[in-house]
Amino acid sequence: MGVPPEDQEYFPPITAAESTWQLHANPGRISSAASAWRRFGKSATTLGDDIDTDAKNLVGSQWSGPARDSYVAHKTKLVSSVDALQANADKLAGHLDDIAGLLQRYQGSLDAEYGKVSFRDVGGTFYPSSEQEQKLIIGAIAEAGTLRSELEQALAQKLSGFDHVGWNAIAVDWGTVVAGTTDPFTLPPEATDGVSVIMVDGRAVVNTGTGDNNVKVRIDPQTGDVIITVDGADYYYPPGTPVTIRGGEGNDTIEVPKGSNISVTLLGGAGNDTIRGGDGSEKIFGGQGTDDLYGGRGDDYISGGSGIDYIDGQDGNDVLSGGSGQDTLYGLGGDDQMSGGEDDDYLEGAKGNDTIYGGAGKDVLSGGQGDDRLTGGTGDDVYYGGQGRDSIVAGGGSDTAYRQDEDTVDGVTSDVKVEISDKAQFIKIEGSDEFKERVLADLDMYRASPTGQQMLENLQDKRDPNFLFGENTLTIKELSDENGYANKGHKLANSDSVIQYNPAFTFDSERGRPSVVLYHELGHVYDYWNDTFQDDKISGGPDDGIRKGERQAAGLPFDHDGDPATPDQLDPDHPIQYTENGLRREMGMQERDTYATYPGDGW
Repeated sequence: MGVPPEDQEYFPPITAAESTWQLHANPGRISSAASAWRRFGKSATTLGDDIDTDAKNLVGSQWSGPARDSYVAHKTKLVSSVDALQANADKLAGHLDDIAGLLQRYQGSLDAEYGKVSFRDVGGTFYPSSEQEQKLIIGAIAEAGTLRSELEQALAQKLSGFDHVGWNAIAVDWGTVVAGTTDPFTLPPEATDGVSVIMVDGRAVVNTGTGDNNVKVRIDPQTGDVIITVDGADYYYPPGTPVTIRGGEGNDTIEVPKGSNISVTLLGGAGNDTIRGGDGSEKIFGGQGTDDLYGGRGDDYISGGSGIDYIDGQDGNDVLSGGSGQDTLYGLGGDDQMSGGEDDDYLEGAKGNDTIYGGAGKDVLSGGQGDDRLTGGTGDDVYYGGQGRDSIVAGGGSDTAYRQDEDTVDGVTSDVKVEISDKAQFIKIEGSDEFKERVLADLDMYRASPTGQQMLENLQDKRDPNFLFGENTLTIKELSDENGYANKGHKLANSDSVIQYNPAFTFDSERGRPSVVLYHELGHVYDYWNDTFQDDKISGGPDDGIRKGERQAAGLPFDHDGDPATPDQLDPDHPIQYTENGLRREMGMQERDTYATYPGDGW
């Protein structure tokens, strides 16, 4: 005969958090990271061997003097740093493997403790039916706490073994060289009496000297000879000759024409340089100054160096690095690897499966088409996943992601899901193939942007205001001047609007990115098609004499009623989302406070 319920001893339920038993760790991913670091270390060893081999060829030539001696010391330091990279990478991989092993072992122990009491668990609450079960549950929870404490101590010990000092020392040693603010060794002096041309182990090395030089490297279609033209003077070399151009000081223009597949290394040096690659796989270095760098069709390596640079990889699987300064990088065709470097950068992958890293600063990262991986650094970054299945990993700031539902995201502060728009496909683009691809990249970014989508949707809605007189049209044309502008044409009731756009125009500092410039011009088209453009001029202040329509498109208040006693306000017929400042706000960029920040500059 059983004990009546009223005579049974009651044992209160015991609650334990789910995290008591689960570490929520992923040892497999940590082991994968360890393997990746080992591969990195191995590649560093290979790189060190290549540097040593190439350096022996160089210093074993007829080169002599202080520059050679300085280079030998530089090479020794570089190889030593590369060796240190390999050693640090292997050490880090070992620590990661140890951490993965600890997590696996302690998770196994926690699973074993939970297994002893799981039969009394109902949704995280345990219901003992006897004193023995009560003691068993309390003991298992206590043991789980002990295990977690032991694990924390073991992990702390492993983490303390990470050689931050060693990594930081390498970064300090080479930081200014990578940024382009210091030379890695004592470079040969600039040519002072014209162009200097030497042959080093079969390579043509051209030093254009100081001044603003025009350089073109091409192939003679009849003979196959390599022709280097410097300021109108031609230099001929046998077919297949590799070329190094050192622009030096001055605002230089260096070009390898389309269709030319030449092994070239192009160095801009100090000054505001424009460098264009051809069909080969070029190495392009901007150096100091505000540079415009274009890769061409090959698999290029492009480094901006210091200054506010515009880098356009174009076709090919390119490696693009902004360096220091507020840079703008476009990967375009191919599977590109892009890094912003220091400061606030804008990085657009466009077509291809791209890997994009923001680096330090408040960066804007846009994947565009393809399955992209976007990773932030320090600073408050903004991500646009774009089309494809993208992966977004936040850095150390307060980050915002605009992404599709199928994308993965980790660590962002604000996660905004969007559906990619297909609006405004009617927009016509006129210009070179490279220009068309660049503009499409900006339009694709708008289609992934909540703000940009509203602009494109309005243009789509206003395209056909009057069936009798036909549709509004919009054409974006290539412009080589600095700033862009929009025109309104009239044909009875419809409007044929034209935007003239320079895709490399970035203003200076925080004042703008090319996509922001284009959005400003679309703001004018919004006013043309909605019949809201204010044509009268501002009176007084930094924007004196400028049409109110410019402040409309910028998203700035103005005197709307001609009464100086009433405060200026934004045009209620031109909401903020259809303005430049609306897009800037979404991107986390500094907003414009005047149209002409410096009176008369007209931007």
